Amino acid sequence: MAGSGGGGDGRGGGPVPGLAGAAATRAAAAGRHAATAAAAYETARTATVPLEMLAQNRSRLVSLVAADVLGLNAPAIAATEAHYEQLWAQDVGAMAGYYAGASAAVAQLTPWQTLLSTLESPVGGMKAAEAAVSASSPSASTAATGVTLVIGGSGYPIPSQSYVNTVVADYVTPTFPGFTTANAQSLYTPAQSYWITGVKTLTEDASWAQGLTILDNAIHAQLATGNNVAVQGFSQGAGIASLEMANLKAEGVPTSSVSFSLIGDPMNPNGGLYSRFDGLTLASMGKSFPGSTPANDYPTVIYTIEYDGFADFPQYPLNLVADANAMLGALYVHPQYPVLTPAQVVTAVQLPTQGRPRPPTT
Repeated sequence: MAGSGGGGDGRGGGPVPGLAGAAATRAAAAGRHAATAAAAYETARTATVPLEMLAQNRSRLVSLVAADVLGLNAPAIAATEAHYEQLWAQDVGAMAGYYAGASAAVAQLTPWQTLLSTLESPVGGMKAAEAAVSASSPSASTAATGVTLVIGGSGYPIPSQSYVNTVVADYVTPTFPGFTTANAQSLYTPAQSYWITGVKTLTEDASWAQGLTILDNAIHAQLATGNNVAVQGFSQGAGIASLEMANLKAEGVPTSSVSFSLIGDPMNPNGGLYSRFDGLTLASMGKSFPGSTPANDYPTVIYTIEYDGFADFPQYPLNLVADANAMLGALYVHPQYPVLTPAQVVTAVQLPTQGRPRPPTT
């Protein structure tokens, strides 16, 4: 009596249903990759400079040049040109981020063409599809890639690759060994702070808000592809990363998926300037003091150099000598994190958490 199911002719319950299931899985994966590419586009669109801002800059330059008498407008002309360069740098950073994000998503689609090319043979197609799914879909047997996103401080919107390699090797890998320079990338943020980066730049609150959106989108783009993420932030970048912790917790992102390494953190619970003066608002400068970096939301390590006026502000501000020391530290000590040697970094002394952590977001 002939067998009645699962025959080798492909009309039973064997290869064809398996191939269809594999194809459905790949289609779902393709949808996720498309969403990742779309998120990269939205991030780039948000980060690009509005055309009217470029037009205003050029119009101002023409007016300054036309009214220039004996070179009196030279400083203003130079400042306008410098601002124009910043605008273009912002656009370049946005496009570079979009290219990196979209390219990563497109690269994941390659196995789909392999699947389609094998459809002539149901059995062969099923095997190729299963191989494609196992190769491109995250699973318990395949370790997730550890991707590090590096954010610069005020005035440093696009960290260079040499900077990225240095801070990841010195401040990320020693604590989080799964994150190395091999998968580390620079993340553009506006990195502006009114009066610190110039009177024609964004206020710090506005810059932090834009940077927070960019970071959140970048993290979710990596998580959507099955990667784990480490965020390395310096100064303003550390503050943005601190605020992002609350967002991720509210969104239910697992603590095992995202880690943070912060240097020169102004929200440092152990003496950060914004932690010391939690709740203070300087409306004329567009700056709010958001408090401390959350203590227990995600795996976090914070590196602080003693006397850094932004990350190690005096506990007793009425001590004028200590205040003067902090001001000098903000100028001369705060920028030193990227130039410390590995030997200096490993001598760091661990301190207990102090200060009031940011309240949970509900």
